[in-house]
Amino acid sequence: MIDVSELIDDPDFASAFELIRSSGGFENEGEYVAAPGQPEKRIGVVQPAKAEDVAQFLPEGERANRAITVYCRQELRHSDGEGADSDAILWNGQRWRVIGVRNWSGEGFWQATAVGIAG
Repeated sequence: MIDVSELIDDPDFASAFELIRSSGGFENEGEYVAAPGQPEKRIGVVQPAKAEDVAQFLPEGERANRAITVYCRQELRHSDGEGADSDAILWNGQRWRVIGVRNWSGEGFWQATAVGIAG
């Protein structure tokens, strides 16, 4: 296999983005309350996502007009359905919500698919 992970940091291919990771906890009554995280600067390769990549992460019947694929060396997270919120990415003046992640950490990187968020 060809090692392409060094391209993630190469200024010819990579761009800066900010990652916002929410945290939170369960209140006394069992309700989860999210706490917005602070933006963290990251470097990675950001490209438009392929339609088939987006479709596999969205529920049946849901569509996304705008989507990106992000490759970076640090872990990216999506909602696990048990209280952990998806990471948000601020890139190119827009906010994106991570909907799916592929763990390629053994190869030196993480791959995330994210959809555009209004606002």
